[in-house]
Amino acid sequence: MGRLISTVRIFTLVLTGVFIAHIFAAPPVHAADQVDWQLWEKETFARANTENKLIFLDVGTQWCTACKWMHETTLSDPAVISRLNENFISISIDAEAQPDIGERYAAWGWPALVFLNPDGSQVKALRGNRMPKNFIPILDQLTTAHQQNKLVADDPFPEADQPADGDLRQLLATATAQLDDQYDIANGGWGGKAKSSLPAAIEYAFWRSNQTGDTLWQNRALQTLSRINDLMDPVWGGIAAASLTGDNPKSWADGVIPEKKTVVQAGALLNYAQAYHLTGDHQWHAQADKIVDYLNEFLRSPQGAYYASQDGNIRQQSTPSAAAARDGYYSLNDSQRREQGLPAVDKTIFADINAQLITALVELYAASGERRYLDMAEKTANYLITHHLLPDGWYAQTTQDPAPKYGERSVNRLRELPNRQKLYLRTQSRMGHALLSLYQADNNPRWLQLADRLAKGTISYLLDLDLGGFYSTPITGIQLGDMSADFKPFIDNAVMVSFLLDLDNYVGQPEYRRIAEATLRVISAPEVVAYEGRYIGEYPLALDKLINGNLLVSVVATEVNDQALALHSQALAAYEPAKILRIEPPGKYPDRGEPTLYACTDELCTNPISDPTQVIPEMRQFREQLQQIDHSD
Repeated sequence: MGRLISTVRIFTLVLTGVFIAHIFAAPPVHAADQVDWQLWEKETFARANTENKLIFLDVGTQWCTACKWMHETTLSDPAVISRLNENFISISIDAEAQPDIGERYAAWGWPALVFLNPDGSQVKALRGNRMPKNFIPILDQLTTAHQQNKLVADDPFPEADQPADGDLRQLLATATAQLDDQYDIANGGWGGKAKSSLPAAIEYAFWRSNQTGDTLWQNRALQTLSRINDLMDPVWGGIAAASLTGDNPKSWADGVIPEKKTVVQAGALLNYAQAYHLTGDHQWHAQADKIVDYLNEFLRSPQGAYYASQDGNIRQQSTPSAAAARDGYYSLNDSQRREQGLPAVDKTIFADINAQLITALVELYAASGERRYLDMAEKTANYLITHHLLPDGWYAQTTQDPAPKYGERSVNRLRELPNRQKLYLRTQSRMGHALLSLYQADNNPRWLQLADRLAKGTISYLLDLDLGGFYSTPITGIQLGDMSADFKPFIDNAVMVSFLLDLDNYVGQPEYRRIAEATLRVISAPEVVAYEGRYIGEYPLALDKLINGNLLVSVVATEVNDQALALHSQALAAYEPAKILRIEPPGKYPDRGEPTLYACTDELCTNPISDPTQVIPEMRQFREQLQQIDHSD
């Protein structure tokens, strides 16, 4: 039976003062001057057990600057190579290309340097890069202890075997309090000295403020976004990966880590669009446009999808520190930078990250009314449908564009990409949200059909039919000691829950809601939620959707004429993060002889609205009434 295992998402830096690095990985090779890397598969673990060898895991990503340190020094050192090849079975994993494994080991940062017994039980995990003089003694100590049978397995993961049976509202209150406790009132954001955008926490803050009328959460979201502005590259645009701010920083920019990850751009773009949608303040639109401009200039493929990341520096060897990059290269203007050269781009296309960009671009379209954002989102979606969609309705995680544009360097990939046809929960949950956001924006039934097909395929392959919840990938049968490697990732399950609840509102499939509730209970073990710390924004959002429901907004029309489209356009422009918007024929609602909009909860509806100019004020007034009802309970 697969267990829920939680791992905490962390930044691209080690809190001990060194960058979190990645280390060199490749497909299996057998040259004496390279590590003999193997794949994460059942046969590799069986071989380790048969040969009674320890297992060394290198888990990391492509974008982190200090990863090159591990590649250039430690894992290219002959003494390290000989020890690993003689005494260990070595496995290397790209955490973005294989998000199931990345999720499991994210708590150790990148690289996570993990050592397992031959039976797969964990005996040691290291956070961050190690120089040869430090790494070689570790390898020797582990080898000797293993030969003397002195290694003791640790217990690194909180886990839950049974679903939580508590009151859902209490689970929501506990999760909200957890975020509340970790908010940095003085400096904005959640957590301490290490800061990143945490888009899910910001999204939940906006959502909660809208649901309850509590402006405290709205103010927190806006305060945090004002500090995220400090991470914006003033020349090219784009948000830096993270910041080490120190105590009481004047600016998050004081400790900026200059790598630019597309997933960070997607999260910040969504939050800026939400802020603009809520406030109408054009500063947020301007910040969003800086991200869009950066993405289109540096990370957009000719087919309209977006590459994974851009390095934080222009050197291939002897990587400078973040401070040197910031104070040197990033203090230059555009022409001066281009004269020195452009930081390299990882031209891998990850479906889950592109899906998050689609959702963000659609939100920016809804907030601004500018069609170009929707066109970008649709072009990206069409790329994913053409190149990633597989026959059972789910999406492969990766493709790669090897051809750099003129003057651009493409990174030397540290790890070859795994089999691109493997099914990952993370990819499906994010893609589901992207497809529904497109359907809400233009009412094209194609998007809804694809979303429903995706849900059915994911349920068929990944749902635990006994306890509920979704596995990260189809069952592998790999054992990590007495624990199965097949697990149910916390955040990915929460995102899947939100998708299924939204989809049920569109297609009227109660089974989706039943699966969603069972899934939430499976991931709600108190020790697991607490372990996630401030990285839980998707979880209370899913709980709130399940408990309080969405606002169903329907334009009822016998034909989609100009009036129906105008009602739909105004409803899309209305700030209401909980809305489920569609155009539908009479049936559920009566035919009034002209297109008419209804906005309803399970218990209340607005008056019928036929005048497009009244949609936004009527929906705003209705939400205010709902907030008062909620506060009176």
